Order: sequence, then structure tokens, then C-alpha cells
Amino acid sequence: MSVLGIHNELIRLTDDVARDPARAGSIYNLAALLENSMHDWENHYPRDPWLARHIYGLECMYARIPTTTGHLDARRISHWLSAKYRSTRYGAKRCAR
Repeated sequence: MSVLGIHNELIRLTDDVARDPARAGSIYNLAALLENSMHDWENHYPRDPWLARHIYGLECMYARIPTTTGHLDARRISHWLSAKYRSTRYGAKRCAR
């Protein structure tokens, strides 16, 4: 998936979670594909300035899912963000849980 595809899919999934948080668990398969695409993009373009922003967006999306899995995934993504992108403006930000 291209960085633009990642961007668009992240917006779509975030909107889905915002519209109906109780049914947000149904997006996990799509979120996993999105996350895999981000890891793939990171492997090919490790210095891409879009990465930190979108990883942060993924963390926030997971944080809005009102399940234990959603919150655990948000924490896992937060560790990825702070481990690899601490020096960016997104590296120190945290989403509300």
C-alpha cells in the first residue's frame, strides 16, 4: 500500500471507530493490514517523515476502541512510535485512552 493509501485507510478506519465505537472491533482485520503496510513502508523508507504521523494516528485509532484489545494495541503502537520516532513531534505525544 502506498503512503497515500495508508493515509486514506487510516482516515476511513478512524471515522468508522468514531461513528460506532461499540462495533469498532470489526475493523481489526483491516487495521492489521494497515499496520502491516506501515511496517512494510518503514522497511523501504525508514526516514519518511509521514511515518511518525501515521503511526501516531494508528495509536489513537486503537485507543478509541473500547476493548481491552484496542487499548493493548494502542500501547503496543505507542512503544513502536517512541522507540523509533522519539525525536519527532509525534514521538512524545500520547493519545487519550
